[in-house]
Amino acid sequence: MENVLIRIDNFKNSFKIAFGIRKYEKIFNKINESKAIKKILRLSTEKNRAPGSLDFIYSLNQVPFFMLSNGNIVALGSILALENWIKYVNNDLHLANDYELNLILDGILNQCRKTRLTISA
Repeated sequence: MENVLIRIDNFKNSFKIAFGIRKYEKIFNKINESKAIKKILRLSTEKNRAPGSLDFIYSLNQVPFFMLSNGNIVALGSILALENWIKYVNNDLHLANDYELNLILDGILNQCRKTRLTISA
């Protein structure tokens, strides 16, 4: 199975090509400034448990920018949140292995697929 970080990079690059770097950077900044995303990272650390794909998606619904966004934007936001979780939580605590991380990524993509254009990871 392909490494999850490679798949994340592939999705980010595809998004940039399809929607532009400025749109990507706007979403990237929203995720990095989001209290809801920081909360999911904190709760995961406190509970010593990996969040699921829906945890990432639902946490974005608390951010006004993402509430009425299409699936591509929600997918990218959720994937960036997953990437942050991997970097700031999972790399230290090892709560999910690469197989499990790929399942989370697939869950995000499948859930968002209903309302997004075709971009693959």
